[in-house]
Amino acid sequence: VKYIGEDELSRLEEGEEKVPELAIHVRNLASSQVNVGKFMNPEEKDIKNGAYSFDVAVGDYAYEFQFNVTNKDTNKGIQDKLVRLINRSNIGVHAEVVSNDNNETAMRLESDATGTVGYRDVIFTVSHDKKSDTKDAVKYLGLDNVAANPQNAHFTINGIEKDTISNTFTVEGKYEITLNGASQTETDIANVGIKPDFDTIMENVSELIGVYNSMVDLALEKSDGSYDSGKLLRDISGMAKLHKNELDAAGFTVEKDGHIKIEESLIIQSANEGTLADNLQRLNSFKNA
Repeated sequence: VKYIGEDELSRLEEGEEKVPELAIHVRNLASSQVNVGKFMNPEEKDIKNGAYSFDVAVGDYAYEFQFNVTNKDTNKGIQDKLVRLINRSNIGVHAEVVSNDNNETAMRLESDATGTVGYRDVIFTVSHDKKSDTKDAVKYLGLDNVAANPQNAHFTINGIEKDTISNTFTVEGKYEITLNGASQTETDIANVGIKPDFDTIMENVSELIGVYNSMVDLALEKSDGSYDSGKLLRDISGMAKLHKNELDAAGFTVEKDGHIKIEESLIIQSANEGTLADNLQRLNSFKNA
């Protein structure tokens, strides 16, 4: 799970609603399409010599592949040749040669994509090039044999049925979620939520207070006791004193000379009590004053 919503500190400072918590139950993952061709003796040659072609359609796009068979070829050699041809084309289908317990070999094709869209129940199809005068290489190699149909991911979020073509998706613009496995039982629930990163919040708060205190230090250095030289200090510290009660209650003590001291123990207490967002809102009001 990756949180992709607004920065947590900004969200808390601005008093936004709490990011929703999710309870996810996964029925099945999204899966790819797999075609497994005909298993053949790798040393023999079941295809006659000649020029061959076939089409692979992926979504709305069709790709033509051509190859030649000569006396020097074997079934395994032809399979290896087509695997290289398909993989070099980058059409969204990965090819490899697999073997069975009898040491026979076949081509295995798998889609990069998962799930199904609209009326299509497959991601890709392999077919004989009807324009070709040669014999059907697809039939010889069994490339059109669908061993596993693609599936959408099916799951529930807070009890509501959902399905997606991918195992990675976003929820309410807040979370990017990747499903890694199906739930083992009906009560196997993954709970998703966020909690404030206290260290990051303290770092940002300290930076803000540090900038303010630096301005107070600068004003003190320039003050020589006259009314005019003290005006800058009065303007800077006056705003803090105006918000003194709210800042003190939030864990930011306004001192007599205008500096602000962070009472970390009070900040920690507010985080434990769930009032940190309210306290940061008070600081935000002071910052925007």
